[in-house]
Amino acid sequence: MKESNNSDEVSEENYFKYSIKDLFAFLFIVILWATAHALGSAIPGLTGYALLFILMVVFATFTAFFINKFGAVGIVSLIAVTLIPSLPDLAGLGVKRYIIMGLVGLCFEIIHWLFTKAINMDPLRVILAASTAFATMPLWTGLMLSLYLTKLKIIQVLNLVFLDGLLAFLGASLAFLLWFYLRTYPFILKYKYEE
Repeated sequence: MKESNNSDEVSEENYFKYSIKDLFAFLFIVILWATAHALGSAIPGLTGYALLFILMVVFATFTAFFINKFGAVGIVSLIAVTLIPSLPDLAGLGVKRYIIMGLVGLCFEIIHWLFTKAINMDPLRVILAASTAFATMPLWTGLMLSLYLTKLKIIQVLNLVFLDGLLAFLGASLAFLLWFYLRTYPFILKYKYEE
């Protein structure tokens, strides 16, 4: 049974079950994400990359808080990859970007589950799981492109992992602050507690 020490947590039965309203929530989040991404794309260079990466983590992590079901991060990320082809670390990768985002979503779920025994605070588990999962993106991207080059350039890849980890921690923390601010709004309460 999934722990219920947090009023935002759901029963084990509902943790694995999706509804039509969840699908609409996914689409709504991705539309907001795509809009923010389009606006952020106007900023060039490393600053633009950092902003777009942080936005990606904010929306994916907010989904984990808002929908709070198994696989939510992976699902919203896969929908986003379809609607936003130029996500950071994924541009020009074709079908491989779906595999990478699927792996990131899987990493999130595994890490979140591993932290359930060690950390009693669900928000901290989500933040750490999102930070770690999204930090792995350069590694998955490198492995998808070339195992040989990834091994050859492992220091550069690890530098990117570290950079993405810092950006992901910032994005996940911002997502929590946004969730903490919005969680008592009527539309959130209606979504979470009305059948």
